[in-house]
Amino acid sequence: MLISSANPRASDLNFTPGLALLLGAPFVLFFGSLAIMQLGILTNSLSVVSGFMGFFYLALVFISALCLYPGVYVTISVLGVTASVVTLVASFAGTARPLAQRWRLAVALSLFAIAAFPFAYRYTPALNAAPGYQTLWVTEPTLWGGLTKRARVTLEQRPCTYTLLGWDADTLYFQAACADGEQVWRYQPGAGHSAESVRETPPALSRIKQSALEVVRADGVQPAHLEPSTRAVNLRGEGLASPDGRYVAVIARHIYGPEDVLVIAPAEPSATGKSVIAP
Repeated sequence: MLISSANPRASDLNFTPGLALLLGAPFVLFFGSLAIMQLGILTNSLSVVSGFMGFFYLALVFISALCLYPGVYVTISVLGVTASVVTLVASFAGTARPLAQRWRLAVALSLFAIAAFPFAYRYTPALNAAPGYQTLWVTEPTLWGGLTKRARVTLEQRPCTYTLLGWDADTLYFQAACADGEQVWRYQPGAGHSAESVRETPPALSRIKQSALEVVRADGVQPAHLEPSTRAVNLRGEGLASPDGRYVAVIARHIYGPEDVLVIAPAEPSATGKSVIAP
């Protein structure tokens, strides 16, 4: 046992170090193997990268599967954090026999890995705006929804596909086709609220097609010279420009993964006078 049961006050805490380490193991493996792989890349040690890649993907796939069920993921995370905190507090406060230094460090790493994972594993769309423009993320998920959507990137699942229906003045209409059915949505850039579902669209929508390759970028692609070709793959079809030319709506997709509806707008329209569409 990591804490001796000879101390009567520790008897109720005997299970907590093991529980903390057990629940934190996949998260520690994720961050640990990722850090070692990054170090291998920086030092051009391909054998190190290949040696730890299997551990990284094993942890990634396991945690991704958990994230598909937010209730299970949250339960495991809360239990892991609670067990880690109780173990460390009891050890330092003297309510339990102190842990050996290596086990205390292991529990602290478990606590950090579990708590940091939602922020490190955040979902981002496949494309973002090019310099001089800004991204309005129409289908942005919540924090927990982002975990599930990020998991679907790893597991190569596409729960919804989107269709751009057109613009009514400065309001975009699009359709989402998901496993639970189809739904039409509308989104007004700059209105200060998210997309809202509607039952029907206006009778005549503007559908001005516009190539959007020059106003989007596939961030984080390495090596950098592959970014233009990746951008073209991640952009599904042409964009739809708003009637006044201030916005272009596009559909960005991860290869074999989720899609997103984005609206690309000038970063500072009043100051730069930029228009997404050339006059």
